[in-house]
Amino acid sequence: MDESRRARFVARMVSLNLVALVAAYMSGQWDATEHAKGAVDTFWYAPHIGIYFAIFTAAALSIAGLVVILQTPGDSLRSKLRGNGLLLILVIANALGFTGAPLDAWWHQTFGIDLTVWSPPHLHLLAGMVLAALACAVYFAGTIRAGDSITTLPTGGWISILATSVAILLAAYLFFEYEAGLANAAVRERPTWTYPVLWTVFATFAVALPANLCRFRWATTAIATIYCVGRIGVLVVDRSVLDFSGAIPYPLVIPAVAFDAGQLVAEGRALPRWGSTMLAGTAASISVIVSAPLFWAAVGVLPNLNVQPWAAASPAALAAGIAGGFAGAWSGAKLRHHRPQGPTESTATTAGIAAPEP
Repeated sequence: MDESRRARFVARMVSLNLVALVAAYMSGQWDATEHAKGAVDTFWYAPHIGIYFAIFTAAALSIAGLVVILQTPGDSLRSKLRGNGLLLILVIANALGFTGAPLDAWWHQTFGIDLTVWSPPHLHLLAGMVLAALACAVYFAGTIRAGDSITTLPTGGWISILATSVAILLAAYLFFEYEAGLANAAVRERPTWTYPVLWTVFATFAVALPANLCRFRWATTAIATIYCVGRIGVLVVDRSVLDFSGAIPYPLVIPAVAFDAGQLVAEGRALPRWGSTMLAGTAASISVIVSAPLFWAAVGVLPNLNVQPWAAASPAALAAGIAGGFAGAWSGAKLRHHRPQGPTESTATTAGIAAPEP
C-alpha cells in the first residue's frame, strides 16, 4: 500500500471508529435509562445490542489498524510500533472495549443486573471507549495550526474537538446516578465526600486535557459547550421519547470558561506553563466548588449527596481539583506528542481535511 492510499485508509478508519463510539454512547444512554426505570430483565436487548455492535465495529477497525502497522516499512516490529504510536493506542483502546463485552456478559450472568454504573465490566468498557475517543481526537488534532482560533479551525480541528467531547460524554457516565437522582444502596454506601471530590477532579481534568491537546484559544470552552449540547439533547430524548425524567447535567461550561480565562490571565503575565496550569486549575476548581452545590440545590436533585457534603468536602475538593488540572494538562501534552507528524501528516490532507502546521 503506497503512502497516499495508506493515508486515506487511516483517516477513514479513524473517522469510522469515531462514528462507532458515538453510536456506543447513544446506545449506552438508552441502556442507562432502561436500567434506571427498572425495565431490564435480560442481557441481550436493544440498547446492549447497539453498544456491542459499535464495540465490535471498532474492534474490526482495529484489526485493520494492526494490519497497517505490520505493513509499515521497518526492520523490526518494535520500529513499526514506535512509528505508529497513535494507531497502537487506538488498537489497544478498542481491544479493551472488545474484551469488556464478554466480561460484562459474564458479570450479568453471575451477579445479575447491575445496580451501579461503577461495576468492574462497566469501568473496563468505559476505559476502552474513552481512550479510543481520545485517540481519534489526537489524530485530527494534527490538523490544528499554530495561531488557530475557534473561527479559523480546519475541518480536522472540529472533528478533534468533537472526538474530545465524545470522550468526556462517555467518561461522565460515572456520575449518572448522582445526576439522575438514583440513590440506590451502592450509592448510599459511598462516603459523603465522593461526589464533591470526584466531580471536581473530573471537571478540572476534563477542561485541562483539551486545553493542552488542542492548544487554540477557548478550546476548552468550545468542547464543554458541545458536551453540554449533547447532554441536553439526551435529556430531551429521555423526557419526550423514553418517558424518563433523565439525568440533569451540571453545566461543565462553567469551569471551562474559568479555566480558559485563567490561561488568558497567565498568558498576559507571561507565567510558565506550570504557573498557567496552577492558575487556571485553581480558577476552575473554585468555580466548581461554588457553582455545583448551588446548581444541584436549584434543581433539587439528591441534596443529601449533591449539595450538603460540599461544605465539609470543599478543602479536599479544591486540592483534588488542582491535582486534576495538572493531571489533565500532563495527559493532554503527552497525547499531543502522538499527533501525526512527518510523512503521516499527509493523512488528513488526503482524506479531504486541511493539513496541519508544518
